[in-house]
Amino acid sequence: MQDMKLIQKIAWSFHRTTGLPVDDLIGEASLAYTINLQDYDPERAKLSTFMYTRIRCHLIDYCKSQVQHKHESLLDDLEDNRAEADTVTASQEDRTLFKAALKDG
Repeated sequence: MQDMKLIQKIAWSFHRTTGLPVDDLIGEASLAYTINLQDYDPERAKLSTFMYTRIRCHLIDYCKSQVQHKHESLLDDLEDNRAEADTVTASQEDRTLFKAALKDG
């Protein structure tokens, strides 16, 4: 892979903003690179520009799916009475989800 530094830079940027493991993000970014390499047209853009946008979009989708999975796990734990809402350290979104789950349950 000729653009490994680009992959690492984008993955590290997502790691800093999301807190997801950098190794997972590098893996996803590498996957996006290999998937999108076949769609690259040198007449339309530089490879690094094309890959930057494609990798970034892929990582945004990946981060969204990880957050969704996290919330589903928390709600499953609440339904099974294995977890309690931590209203001190939980984010506002988590608190809202906890309250809604408790009202519905």
